[in-house]
Amino acid sequence: MKLVFVLYSANSSSAATIFANINSIPMLNGTNFKEWKRHLLIVLGCMDIDLALREEQPAPITAKSTLDIKRDFERWDRSNCMSLMIMKHIIPEAFRGTESEKITQAKVSFMKLRNVF
Repeated sequence: MKLVFVLYSANSSSAATIFANINSIPMLNGTNFKEWKRHLLIVLGCMDIDLALREEQPAPITAKSTLDIKRDFERWDRSNCMSLMIMKHIIPEAFRGTESEKITQAKVSFMKLRNVF
């Protein structure tokens, strides 16, 4: 499979660029986990949304949270949401199972898949 990466930046993003990145990740089929993981991590890293896979969830925002804490939480939350959406898009429903709907963290979902394969 030929792999084409399109670098993503917030200033020049477009739907076509995002879809090209996502579509370059092979569909997980049960025998290609290493390849799938490698492509997923490269794409999420290039799109700068791999934070939720690299870091634990920050403490929830409170009334006493500083702007920096709020910014960090919002950045992690966006990364988590986007990573989960992309992972669910490239994993057949048969591999996700009903439990996947209860998982709210990309890192947890990724670790469960890693343990299966």
